[in-house]
Amino acid sequence: MRSAIVSDIHADRPAFEAVLADIATRDIDRIVLLGDYLGYGADSDWVLGRVQDLVALGAVALRGNHDRTQPALHISPAARRVIDKTVNRLTARQKLFLDQLPLTLRDGPMLFAHASAHDPQDWHELRDTAAARQCFDATDAALICVGHTHRPALYCQDDQGHLDRRPIDLGRAISLSPQRRWLAVVGPVSQPRDGRIGAQYCIYDSRAHSICYLCLPHDGAERAQKTGFSRFWERR
Repeated sequence: MRSAIVSDIHADRPAFEAVLADIATRDIDRIVLLGDYLGYGADSDWVLGRVQDLVALGAVALRGNHDRTQPALHISPAARRVIDKTVNRLTARQKLFLDQLPLTLRDGPMLFAHASAHDPQDWHELRDTAAARQCFDATDAALICVGHTHRPALYCQDDQGHLDRRPIDLGRAISLSPQRRWLAVVGPVSQPRDGRIGAQYCIYDSRAHSICYLCLPHDGAERAQKTGFSRFWERR
């Protein structure tokens, strides 16, 4: 099975459209959406409606920290204002949809979460090997897929518990040895923090035991980068 794994859309219609258009050109069996559909961008209604349509067609969707139906707590005042403004515009149907989304999903040897398998409701950021180890320790899944950090990364753990971070070569399939456990941090559709300009997502191929990280150019990507969104995100 080939899965398109998508995270951190943040109401960015041009970026999400670029990802969906690219998915349509590939041999994809399912779409997995890791959350953060709302916040920051101007197209919350369109993005959330598209997510609902995809779920109706068989996509898997999780809830991210921005997909709230209650006022946001324990975050910076700037980010809280953005999230609370979005919450106030949601319809009852949209709120019900978001409330019913799970924080994690186990699918055989795979586990999906927005932020981490470790206390997923606390939205830990996987920025280093210490956080990656906590995530590995929280589950026995052979492959864990998360988003949230807006920085793509790939970690592996051997049967002795040794943990390593692997390099990512965009656009090329990376072989995932079945003798190791893997943690894939998926790059964001919107607002990358790794210096790249474009909409990011991953393709996981369970038959080939491989994952491919992609970054797509799209209308508005360079403009969004120049507006300083990345710096704003760091203050959240």
